[in-house]
Amino acid sequence: MAALSSSSAASSGAPPPPVEFTQEELECMSKVKAQLVAGGLDEARISPRELALTTLNSKLRVDDACEKYIAWLDAIQVFGLNSFDDVWAEVTQGDWSLVGPLLRSYAVCGTDAMGRSIMWIQGGGIKPEDEAVSVRAGVLYFMAIHADNTSMHEGITFVIDTSKNDTRYGNEKQLQRVWQVG
Repeated sequence: MAALSSSSAASSGAPPPPVEFTQEELECMSKVKAQLVAGGLDEARISPRELALTTLNSKLRVDDACEKYIAWLDAIQVFGLNSFDDVWAEVTQGDWSLVGPLLRSYAVCGTDAMGRSIMWIQGGGIKPEDEAVSVRAGVLYFMAIHADNTSMHEGITFVIDTSKNDTRYGNEKQLQRVWQVG
C-alpha cells in the first residue's frame, strides 16, 4: 500500500496517520490522471490530493472520476480559482489569515458511530465579496475532513444546519454547486 501524506495538520492533537491506498486504487488514480490529460486538461491543474479523493468518491469508476474532477474544477473556476493550487495558495506557507476567518462556517464534530468524520456546516450567509475565500475555506475543510483512512475510503457524515441561515445574499445556489460536485 502507498500513503498520501497531508501537508496540513489538525489544529488540535496529532494529525492522523497517512491515508493508505491499495494497488487497485493507485492504478485507478493513474488511469484517471491519464484520461484527464488525454482529454486536454493541463497536467498542472491536476492535484494528487483532490484526484485521490475524487477517484475514491467515484468508487474507482474512471469515467465518473474524470467527469467529477472536471466538474469540481469548473465549479471553483467560477470563483477565480483555476486549480487546486489556487485553493491552497498561501496556506501551504502556513498563512491562514485569509481563509481562517471563513472557517467559522464549519463546526468540528469528531466522528460518527462508524468512525467517519462529520462535516457540519453551521450556515449563515456568505457576502459576495467573500465568495472566493469561502470556497477556498470550504474545499480545504472538505479535504481535511477526509484526511483519515476511514473517511477517505468510507465517506463522511455531512450535515447542513439551516437553523442559523437567516441572512441571504442571492449567491447560495452558485456556492452550493461547489459542494454538489466535491
